[in-house]
Amino acid sequence: MPKIVQFYRNFRRFTGGHLKMADIIDHVRASPAYQVRIFVAPGSAPDHPWRDDPDLSDGFEPETADVLVLGGSDWAALPEGTEDRVAVVNLIQGLGHAAPGDPRHGFLARRADRVCVSTGVRQALAATGRCNGPLHDLPFGLRTSDLPVPADRSADVFIAGLKCPGTAQALAVLLRAHGLSVDCQTTQVPRAEFLKRMASARIAVTLPLPQEGFFVPALEAMAMGCLVVCPDAVGNRDFCIDGQTCLMPLAEPGALAAAVQRLRADAMLAAHLLQGGRRMVEAHGPEAERRAVLRILNGISPRNIILTGLPRSGTTLVCNLLGALPNVVALHEPMSPPALAAAGPDFVAHVVAFFDRQRHLILTEGRAVSKASAGRVPRNPLTDEVVDGARRPALDGREISVTNVDRRSFDLCIKHPAMFTARLPELSRVFDCYATVRNPLSVLLSWRDSGMAVANGHAPAAERLDPDLANRLRQLPDVLDRQVCLLDYSFARYRDHLPDRTLRYEDVVASGGAALASIIPAAASLSEPLLSRNARKLGLDPQVLTIARRLLATDHACWAFYDRTEVEALAGSRA
Repeated sequence: MPKIVQFYRNFRRFTGGHLKMADIIDHVRASPAYQVRIFVAPGSAPDHPWRDDPDLSDGFEPETADVLVLGGSDWAALPEGTEDRVAVVNLIQGLGHAAPGDPRHGFLARRADRVCVSTGVRQALAATGRCNGPLHDLPFGLRTSDLPVPADRSADVFIAGLKCPGTAQALAVLLRAHGLSVDCQTTQVPRAEFLKRMASARIAVTLPLPQEGFFVPALEAMAMGCLVVCPDAVGNRDFCIDGQTCLMPLAEPGALAAAVQRLRADAMLAAHLLQGGRRMVEAHGPEAERRAVLRILNGISPRNIILTGLPRSGTTLVCNLLGALPNVVALHEPMSPPALAAAGPDFVAHVVAFFDRQRHLILTEGRAVSKASAGRVPRNPLTDEVVDGARRPALDGREISVTNVDRRSFDLCIKHPAMFTARLPELSRVFDCYATVRNPLSVLLSWRDSGMAVANGHAPAAERLDPDLANRLRQLPDVLDRQVCLLDYSFARYRDHLPDRTLRYEDVVASGGAALASIIPAAASLSEPLLSRNARKLGLDPQVLTIARRLLATDHACWAFYDRTEVEALAGSRA
């Protein structure tokens, strides 16, 4: 079944922290790889947001979870040592954790992946030197669905002054003395009312505390088309940029009033800030936040890892090397592409279920489904023996024996080149995904005698799942044209969806496999005697230069990972 992620919530009153945790719960719930459970602590306010949630749990049972998600003070409810048995994600939204006198400071010594809502928070925690576990940045995703559409601007200025009431009231006096209509908010009001009042003003002055972790009202004001005045705070430096998205005067009434008058007098500046604010809001969409949340969860063992890449780019070698590491299993094309194509919109759910079945099989019977040679994944699925123009396969079975797993939380990798490449836009939103590429000339040459469908310029596993690709290939009568099209299609998928998670075959070989540490950190210890196969066909195939020239004439996506000089050098080294 999907991994269980249990959230602990202690809700006394509405805060921005609860709102952000609610967003994270929604992100996790959106992935079929996870099952959400929510526990609300006794004594919480009865109007907490999860009172009717179908995933609300009656009891807090941390040992039954795969991952626990805690807020700042929630550690007090977690028995010491639980984090040694259950992975913990700790959402940190303020700078208080970094202060030695704060009760939460002591919790930094407990093991967790700490997720920080701003760069400033992460830097402050890192500076303590006390954090037990990695620190992650969370690209803040603004909940724009809550924001009202401004109908009119009935006030000249709205002052969000709850946290700095004295400054807010003094500023309001100054502005009213200049004849401006001012709505000054210095007491707690319902969130919907707060947003409606702010949206009704042309200019929003938002007053953070200097040590804010992340100051949302300024970003919300930008999203609602207000001109923003916001003094500097640690937690607004990621999006408040003086003269670009807002004005950032000193946090004193005279300087704030001057900034307001400047916006009223300078139409060009006002238009520039509105445009910059819109761009900043676009950069803080929920999708980037969702990807970051799932990437963090996906990186916590037990991990389900998707491996893909170009056919004949070393993907099987990657499986072989990773599968030799302790508590890592890597399966070579174990799934049925026709069956998965028939799954339609349930494709990802079927992949999740397959991971679950293989985990159970490995833990209970010490075996797993995989294309194999002598009961293990080989380094190359093809031999060098060529019969009738095609290399003979080295595979002889559909199952491997697993002897390197001695714990429940092992990492499981599943590799399918064409099929997973076609569905990479969906898979990369749910799983840890990595791709392998290779010098495009070597790939095209290797395809020619592979005995695989790519030898004829087709990839049935991808074409079943992507009708547009199938149509494009049908319209190309020339084999090489189809192959170049397939190459571009695959490289473009990796460029667009895995720009920082695509490994080059050449780097894997040169490092003896240690380059795979970007997938599994333990691979850094690998030092295998690997030899590049890039030159294998150079002296044997008379079409080398023709293929190289055809490839070099393209403006395709392969050049996002390789330089043309690398293809030219390989073609020029022909024996």
